[in-house]
Amino acid sequence: MALAIFPRLTLGERALHRFCAAFSEAHAADQGGRAVFYAVTFHPDAKLDLATPDRLVPFLRRSPHRTIQLVRASLLDAVRGGDVGKRFATTFDAAKALPPESRVSAGIGEANLDTVHREGPAKLAALLDGLRVAAERMTDKS
Repeated sequence: MALAIFPRLTLGERALHRFCAAFSEAHAADQGGRAVFYAVTFHPDAKLDLATPDRLVPFLRRSPHRTIQLVRASLLDAVRGGDVGKRFATTFDAAKALPPESRVSAGIGEANLDTVHREGPAKLAALLDGLRVAAERMTDKS
């Protein structure tokens, strides 16, 4: 797993996502089209959306700086064990084909949404904003 952190990059959330998607399209698969790694974005300005567990994810991935996380597909496959193809998918199309109730991520997403509702979105936003302010102070000193 690797994190590429961009403290001085000013791309908006959608622009960073487009950059990450283009990078993944160009570099994330081997010659046979199998995923070598997965890439996801973390953005400091991600908005809170409590409509569904999936729409909450970008907010939970808020980070002090624009960040791209790269995770080797082989690492995820090893963690998933015997559930590859049953509860975990190795391609986007395979993920869409899984029944929603069988997806591990669905359970995690529901638990995250429940926690945000229980603890309060404002409390979580304040914690994330505090991390961002602290990171900006550290960046300004370097």
